[in-house]
Formats: sequence, structure tokens, C-alpha cells
Amino acid sequence: EEVGKVSQSVPVMVSRALERFLEYIMTTTAEITAAKEARTLTSQHILEVVTRDNRLHFLREATLKSCALVSSNNGVYAASNNDDNQ
Repeated sequence: EEVGKVSQSVPVMVSRALERFLEYIMTTTAEITAAKEARTLTSQHILEVVTRDNRLHFLREATLKSCALVSSNNGVYAASNNDDNQ
């Protein structure tokens, strides 16, 4: 059976959880970027975070695809038509 209503507090909680999740990924990625003395944060740095942290294993496939798209386009992200089907 489907749920028909959502409490007013749920969108706020989901928003905050998403914010904290992204904050963790970006802070950790920034630390890796700084440790490598790189001046530009790249998708490879994000891939390294996702690969190192077992809690983020569900992001590995998507991150690998994004890195492949970037590297095949000389560092420029270009969405493929397959993105619409996912």
C-alpha cells in the first residue's frame, strides 16, 4: 500500500541529511586534493573518496561512469543520452 501523506518535517530532515552527506564527501575530497597539492578538485579525487570509504560503495559505479565521461572528453563533463534512461 502506498503512503499518501508526508509530515511537514520530513522534507526538512531529508534536506538536512543530504546537506550533511554532501558536506562529508566534499570535505573529504578537499582534504585529498590538498594532500596531493592539487589546485583543482577533480572527479578523480571524488572517486578516491568513494573508493576509500566502504559506506559509499553504492556510489562507485556512478562515479566510475562520471570519471570515464570526463576523461573521454578531455576533462569536460558531457552528459550522454544514456543518462536520460537512468
